[in-house]
Amino acid sequence: MDNGCPGKIAQQFQQFQVLLQRYIENEPYEHGRRPEIYARMRLLAPNLLQVPEFIDEEEIKEEGGGYGSRISSPSFLMIMEDGIRTYMNFLKADKEKPCQIVASFFKRKKRPSVDPTLLQLIKKVNQKKKMKLKDLRRAGKCLRKRKLSVEEEMEILMVLIDLKVVSRVLRTADLSEQQLHWCEAKLSKVRISDGKLYRDSTPLFFPAH
Repeated sequence: MDNGCPGKIAQQFQQFQVLLQRYIENEPYEHGRRPEIYARMRLLAPNLLQVPEFIDEEEIKEEGGGYGSRISSPSFLMIMEDGIRTYMNFLKADKEKPCQIVASFFKRKKRPSVDPTLLQLIKKVNQKKKMKLKDLRRAGKCLRKRKLSVEEEMEILMVLIDLKVVSRVLRTADLSEQQLHWCEAKLSKVRISDGKLYRDSTPLFFPAH
C-alpha cells in the first residue's frame, strides 16, 4: 500500500525547486560574483537553497500536525527529481569570468595553503571520473539501444553533482587542508568499474575550515 507523502512536505520541496529556478533565471542580470548575488537574494528569499527536512508520519503525529492532504510516492519522487535537476543547473551556471579566474590564480600564487601536488592529483582524479562517467552514459545508450531508465539517469546525475561540487570546492581561493581531504574522500565514494557505477550515498559533512 502506498501511503504517499504529506502534502505539506511535498509543497516545501516544490518551493525549494521554484526558488532555485528563479535564482538561476535572474542571476545573469545581477551584478557581482555569485556569493554576493546569493547573499542579496537570500534577503528576499530566506529559504533559498535550504533543503526541506523530510518528516515522516510518526514525527508528524508526535507534533500534533495530523496527516492532512497527501500525494502519491511517484508524484513526490517526480518533485524530488525536478529539484535535483534544477540544482544541477544551478551548479552548471556557476562559471567564473576571465578576470576572476586570473585574480584567483594570482591569489593562490601568493599564498599556497594546501599541498599543490595533492591538489593537482585530486583534480586529475575528478576529471578522470567525469570522463569515465560520460563514457558510461554514452556506452549505455548505444549498447542497449534504448533510453536509460529514470533511475539510471538520476544515479548518473547525482554523481555528476558530486563531481561538480568537488570541482567548485577545488577552485576556492582559500582552500584548506581539511576541505581538500573532504574532496578526496568525496571522490572515493564514486567508483566506475566494468561498465558499472557505484556510489556511496553516505553523508559526508563539509568542514567549515
